[in-house]
Amino acid sequence: MWLKERLKEKSTWRGLAVLAGLLGYAVDPMQVEAVITGVGAAVALVETVSAEHKQAG
Repeated sequence: MWLKERLKEKSTWRGLAVLAGLLGYAVDPMQVEAVITGVGAAVALVETVSAEHKQAG
């Protein structure tokens, strides 16, 4: 399944975090600092818990 394979990729989760941040900014521009902090935390979490795949070669 295409979606299941995409959800295994770190770039998908980073992209979703950034999109959520942009939506949060669009909803309440006064909360820019909190939105940026939340996006940074989400990206850091994805990077921390996801396994790296080593390519042969």
